Amino acid sequence: MKKDVVLAEVLSSNERKGRTMKANMFRTATLGTLLTLATASLAAAMDHGTPGTMSGTHDTVPAGASSAQAARHGVEIRKAVVSGYALTYNLIDMKSMMQSTTMPMTHGGEKMKSHHLMVYPVRADGKPATNGKVGYLVVLPNKTEFKTLTMLMEDGYGADVDLVATGDYKITTKIVLEDTTLIDEFVYTVKKAGSSKIAVVNTKCPITGEALSPDGVAENLTRDYKGQKIGFCCDGCPAEWEKLTDAAKDAELAKAKKPAAIKAKERP
Repeated sequence: MKKDVVLAEVLSSNERKGRTMKANMFRTATLGTLLTLATASLAAAMDHGTPGTMSGTHDTVPAGASSAQAARHGVEIRKAVVSGYALTYNLIDMKSMMQSTTMPMTHGGEKMKSHHLMVYPVRADGKPATNGKVGYLVVLPNKTEFKTLTMLMEDGYGADVDLVATGDYKITTKIVLEDTTLIDEFVYTVKKAGSSKIAVVNTKCPITGEALSPDGVAENLTRDYKGQKIGFCCDGCPAEWEKLTDAAKDAELAKAKKPAAIKAKERP
C-alpha cells in the first residue's frame, strides 16, 4: 500500500513536470513562430523599401551586422559590460505581437506573460557566448519576486516575464559560462500610460539632427552621458550613439544643443 502511494506521488510529480515542459515548449514555439513572421516582414520591407530600414518603423539594421543581430526583435532597453562580456537586452511586447496574429494568449488555461526578455552576451572577440545557462531574478514593484530560466534562441537567451504593474522592477541576470559566471543588475521602470516625458539637454537628435519635442522624449529614447540626459528621435539612434567615441559624442552633442536657426525675414 505504501509503495502504491509513493508511486502515485512520483507519477503526479512527473505529470506536473510534463505539463510545465509542454507549456514552456508551446510558448517557445509560439514566440519562434511570431519572430519568424516578424523576420519575414523585415525581409520584405528591406526588399521594397530603403536598404537597412524596416518600412513604417525606425528600427535600423547596422552596417556589417550578422544575420542573427539583424533579426533581433523588440526594444533595446540596456547595454552593459560585465567582466569583458558585452550584454545587450531586448524586451519584446508579446501582446502587441500576438494582436497581429490569430494565435491565442492562453494555452491549457495558462495565460501567457506580457513580455519576453532577451539578453545577448558577446565575448571580447565579438562572438556570441551561447555555451552557458542564464536565469533571471525579478523583484516586482510590490517586492515579491520570481525566478525563471531562459532558453537559447539564436545568439541570445530569452524568458517570459510579466511587466504589467507600474513601478520599478529590479532584474538580476546570472549567466553561467564554461569559464566564468556573470552577474548583472539593473532597474526597469514601467510607467503609467500617458505619463510625462523625460526632459533632455539637447534640442535636436545628435544622430539625425531631427528636432526634438520641447516637452521631452520617452524614457527609452534617452541615454545618460557625463551627468546629462541625452534625447534621441527614434529607436535606432541610441544604439548608434553608443558606437561613437567620447570625442565624437561631445562634438555631436554640442551641435544638438544649439537651437534651430531662425530664418531672417526676406525684404519685399
